[in-house]
Amino acid sequence: MEIINKGSSQVSAIICPSELDKNDSFRTSLYCFLTEHNGSFMAKNTFTQEIVKLSEKQFRALQKLGQQSCDYDFLCENELTELAKKRFIVEQELCEADNYLDTAVVLRLMQKKKNGLATFTILPTTGCNARCTYCYEQGYKVSHMTDEIADKVVEYICSTCCDEEITLSWFGGEPLLGRDKITRICEGLAKHGVAFRSKIITNASIFDRELVAHAKKVWNLISAQVSMDGIEKEYTRRKQYLDPKAHNYEKVLQAIDELAQQGIRVSLRVNYDKVNLETMQQFIDELEQRFAKYDNVHIYFYMLFQQQHTSECVDVYKKQFEFYERNKDKKLLHLGYAKKFKLNFCMADNLDESIVIDPEGKLFSCEHMPGEHSTWGNVFDGVTSSEKLEKLKALAQPDEKCRQCPFLPQCTPFYMHNCPDWFEYCREYNTMKTEFELKYAAEKNK
Repeated sequence: MEIINKGSSQVSAIICPSELDKNDSFRTSLYCFLTEHNGSFMAKNTFTQEIVKLSEKQFRALQKLGQQSCDYDFLCENELTELAKKRFIVEQELCEADNYLDTAVVLRLMQKKKNGLATFTILPTTGCNARCTYCYEQGYKVSHMTDEIADKVVEYICSTCCDEEITLSWFGGEPLLGRDKITRICEGLAKHGVAFRSKIITNASIFDRELVAHAKKVWNLISAQVSMDGIEKEYTRRKQYLDPKAHNYEKVLQAIDELAQQGIRVSLRVNYDKVNLETMQQFIDELEQRFAKYDNVHIYFYMLFQQQHTSECVDVYKKQFEFYERNKDKKLLHLGYAKKFKLNFCMADNLDESIVIDPEGKLFSCEHMPGEHSTWGNVFDGVTSSEKLEKLKALAQPDEKCRQCPFLPQCTPFYMHNCPDWFEYCREYNTMKTEFELKYAAEKNK
């Protein structure tokens, strides 16, 4: 057995025994994922995130064992005792879902708490200079932050932030339409001596050299997530800019150049469905030619939620991973595998440290769930509904279907709170994703 990724030492310290009870019966763990690739035999523990390369003897024995019961002698005969200590194999009677949930509670209690909020996601506006065909914010009320509210945001941050450097994440709409408010907030925090850095989620069409330089100097901008939609024809059709002469595909590519040259990390989020995936090879080749010279630019793909909630999404995911397989050597595509156990899945799962502020100064737990039904406070009065906030903070209990899933430890349970990222085919997606991760790991560790 060869360890490829050690996984979480904290999780292992809690769940992994130093010795096995020789009188116990054993079975393959629900969280043991196996795959064979070009003569390499791989296993991943989806709980600890440990990845190992096995001998063929070990691999075949795990396959044979499955959920059936075996004794300690079987483990010894097939060189599986170390795998049992690493929880790729568990005691027959162990309830693994409860074991995971109990461990998550312990880790949350052990988690070092900051003495205030560390991340503020701020929407200076919900307006946008594009009319993306897939925008989930269609129908949302358009509002713009005033100077008064921007100043109250500064006051609120000063009174609630931790004493370490905080992160400001700018979101919208298109946050650059509210760039004057971003500057006002950043300058206000600087005057109060608050140490901060900024990130932004943007279409980047408004960025130019001067604004990028300003963002780096005044906003302390360290990273930008830029939304893309494929080749220029697809991008133009889907983005539908209000002023296409001023804001367009080439202008965005120029902005990416400016950001990268200033040392700002750029993540190109490529939104895809079955239609634009057909021309994605041309797109990735064009981006590779233009941006591969930078070490701070990378690409990741994200299926549009309209596609994600269709029965054909599994076939589209298959095409995505086939695309990854063909392009795994591309510099811009950062492919790999999860290396750590994820205790907090998102901002809504970390409300002691993270908060969302909309243009009217209302407080939310998630940037994707604005509206009166989800707000529980504002920058003027603080928390106005402690009951709603505490309910959102509570650890969601997975339903029976999820309790039996091998990917439970690496999958958010927040659909219970109407999470927009939840979808029906998550198990199929995670199977393909993990299969790809293990094949990738096998090739990297030949």
